[in-house]
Amino acid sequence: MRMCRYILRNKKYFIGTLCTSLFAGVVPLFLAYVIQLISDVAFNNHFEKAGTCLFASVLFLVYTLMTTSINSIMKSTYRKKLKTDLGEDLYSSLMNQSYSTFKKEKIGNQLSLFTNDIKMVDEYYFYPILSMMVDIIVSVIILIYILRIHVFVGFMMVVIAVATLLVPKMMEKRLKKYSNQLSSYSGIYNSKLKEIFQNFDIILDLGVLKQFVDKGKEWIENMEYKQRNVNMAISLTGNWANCIAATFQLIFMLVIGLMILYGHLDMIYMMPIVNVSNNFISNLNDISSNLAGFKSVSDVNSKLLNIIDSHGQANKFVSNYDGNIDLEHVSFGYTESKMIIDDLSFKFEKGKKYAIVGPSGSGKSTILKLILGYYPVQKGNVSVLDSKNVSMIHQESHIFDDTIRNNLNMELVQTDETLLKCMKFVDLPEFKLDQNICEDGSNLSGGQVQRIGIARTIAHLKEVLLCDEITASLDAQTAIEIENRILDLKEETVLYVTHKYFDETLKKFDCILVFKQGRIVEQGSFEELMKNKGDFFSLKNKGRI
Repeated sequence: MRMCRYILRNKKYFIGTLCTSLFAGVVPLFLAYVIQLISDVAFNNHFEKAGTCLFASVLFLVYTLMTTSINSIMKSTYRKKLKTDLGEDLYSSLMNQSYSTFKKEKIGNQLSLFTNDIKMVDEYYFYPILSMMVDIIVSVIILIYILRIHVFVGFMMVVIAVATLLVPKMMEKRLKKYSNQLSSYSGIYNSKLKEIFQNFDIILDLGVLKQFVDKGKEWIENMEYKQRNVNMAISLTGNWANCIAATFQLIFMLVIGLMILYGHLDMIYMMPIVNVSNNFISNLNDISSNLAGFKSVSDVNSKLLNIIDSHGQANKFVSNYDGNIDLEHVSFGYTESKMIIDDLSFKFEKGKKYAIVGPSGSGKSTILKLILGYYPVQKGNVSVLDSKNVSMIHQESHIFDDTIRNNLNMELVQTDETLLKCMKFVDLPEFKLDQNICEDGSNLSGGQVQRIGIARTIAHLKEVLLCDEITASLDAQTAIEIENRILDLKEETVLYVTHKYFDETLKKFDCILVFKQGRIVEQGSFEELMKNKGDFFSLKNKGRI
């Protein structure tokens, strides 16, 4: 019942929706009263009450139109508010997770939380719980009305209610099973489709389009099959409840007829009882169907709330950052059995420029991620930098479907003069800031996308700049020019991971660190390392740098 906190969070909306629903819910009782007046005139020849009947009928029509319309508006607005609150809380919690926690889930699974799970909560929890509250209250009012007419008739309606509401309980396990299957498969479904759309060029190049079209159709069929199971289970629950209620209602009407025949019930109550009993049965059917949906999403509710209540598990940052980055006996592995970084200690001094080189898999990129706090170390201590202290350029830049200006600003507005300087920094002065970039930069070359990514980081430059193979997709001349400009930065500390370095840029670094099997095996200036003829000298001569 933890999800109820969203129902109660906006008390004004809750009270307003509940009140308008109650006013709309008593329409059947109002109708029963009007029918009772008409029956009295017709059966007892009380024609002097004809005017009252006409006035009551007109008032009933006006009341019904107003209350049902206002209730529809209030309920729609409240449901929108409930979904918005839940979606915002979920999004905020996901975005505040640590990098390692966030990356444990596939993007498709995360998207499914919004495209499927929140929709299920709205359809099978928020809407049902609002409707059930009103249906229960109105049913109690109808039952009181019937009990005032005749106790035995009221007792029969209680029996009908109990029999009808037992059905969802009988179907509870199956409903949960189908809903959990739908929620789980929705994440897989989104991930698979996303992969196909992202790798459409590869599918075409390899000539396997037909195979992937067939595979996609299979996934769509499986998805719709699981959705069908949920809908079918909820529908069957409602149908079975309806059959039970209808059977009891036939017996109920037979008993009412016999009671009138033997004089135990006045004839004028016949039509009002029939009307309110129909509404009572209808309410029970609605409660039964809604209760089925309500029970089916209990595990989905728990999944969403567990994410929200985790409070993001955000990264922890050092509060006493002094400009230096200290690594003290750091060991780390993506799995417990294999260490990528092995007992590494080093101090990166403020304002200096460091090149980090070494063979693939030696821990170069990993050390940057540890400094950023993306992953917790297994052993040792590392200065974890807050976003206010560090900028990062990745090997592959991701571009948003937006203008160049907005891609550079990233929601932090800067002057056009600043942005144009950043574009000049990466040799793209001819690009206009209002030029639109398509999704994933499909209307640009790979090198242009990477350079815009570099310009974006330069526009938000902090005290420390981490660079991870940032010129891999650039031609040699452009790479040298951009590297030189980065090394000419006066105050920033630069950690530069690379496989491709040129003599003229290597000589400008204050220190070159050579990584091998998670350790620093050599360090020094370009001239010193070349003179030593160790690992650095060997790598360079093999063309590895």
